[in-house]
Amino acid sequence: MEMFQAVIHLLARRYKMPVAELRWVLKQEGDFTNKRYHFHFLLDGSNLSNKDVAKLAVNFGKLWEKAGGGNHDVRPYAIELDPNGYQRAVNYLTKVEGFRVPFSKVFDAGENCHLKFSEAMDRHIAAVCTDSEPQKKDTQ
Repeated sequence: MEMFQAVIHLLARRYKMPVAELRWVLKQEGDFTNKRYHFHFLLDGSNLSNKDVAKLAVNFGKLWEKAGGGNHDVRPYAIELDPNGYQRAVNYLTKVEGFRVPFSKVFDAGENCHLKFSEAMDRHIAAVCTDSEPQKKDTQ
C-alpha cells in the first residue's frame, strides 16, 4: 500500500496537481494462503491535463518501478461490455471473493471490504450522481 501511495504522489507531482485531486479505485486481492496478495486499480484520468492514456499507463509503470515495485501490468482501460451490458473492468475490480480482510487499516469498511476509493473519486461520484438525478418538483 505504501508503494501505491508513493506512486500516486509521484504521479501528482508529474502532472503538477494536488494528490488529493487524483481519482482512483484500489482493490486488494489474496490472503497469502490461497491466492498471492496483490492489488488492482483503476485511475480516472479525465481530470488530467494529458489525456494520452497509453502514455499515462507507461508513466505509471515507470513510477511503480521507481517506487520499488516489481511485477506490474499497467494498461489503458478499454470499455468492453459483458453479456449483461456491464463494463468488464468494473465487474472484475468489484467482484466478490472468498477472502476476508479483517482489521485492515487500509480497507476500513468492514471485514469483507476489498475496495478503497480516493477522496477525489468519492467526490466525483457524488457530483455525478447528484447531477444526474431528476429534479423533483415541489407539489405542495
